Amino acid sequence: IIRNIWKKTSRSVGNLPILVLSYKNHAIDEFLVDLVNAEKCLGASRSLIRIGGQCKDQRLAAFSERTAFQNDREVVSCQQELQTLYNLKESVQEATKN
Repeated sequence: IIRNIWKKTSRSVGNLPILVLSYKNHAIDEFLVDLVNAEKCLGASRSLIRIGGQCKDQRLAAFSERTAFQNDREVVSCQQELQTLYNLKESVQEATKN
């Protein structure tokens, strides 16, 4: 719905992504809950990600940034690699102390 209205307003607007910003967390949460209720297909896909903390609305938990990426193979692999590098750094620092 939003994309169609936006395209009518400005033909130069692309399809995706749409970034929605808000000063208050509750305002963006209300907007996103309405969007999820209106666009049922969002619940079955990963096409909506709520970035930022302090989301108190459990209806949006599935769309949080953390939830979206916690099971992503590439993200998990990068996290593991970063942890390995961090551990290596710690070992090198400890070894150079003595």
